[in-house]
Amino acid sequence: MKMKPGTYYGITHDGRMVPAGDVDRLPDKVICRRVADYPHAVPPGAAVTGPCADCGARIAWNPKGPHQDRPHVCMQCASIQPLPIEGES
Repeated sequence: MKMKPGTYYGITHDGRMVPAGDVDRLPDKVICRRVADYPHAVPPGAAVTGPCADCGARIAWNPKGPHQDRPHVCMQCASIQPLPIEGES
């Protein structure tokens, strides 16, 4: 399933991720892309980088996004296979 940035997802009992719609509570974690997964390992200029809360890999996220106080984890630790960034060769 292709994930959309800024979308809330829940995990079913069998491990599938499904859109959760609007959520009234804080998310358990914020899922981010590893810096190594960006083209040439260069995240967007406005991104903040830091370690994944689970594995320590360098990740990047939007400093203006919501839930800055929640743990930030990489896609791989969230069992998501990152797709290439669209528009990049």
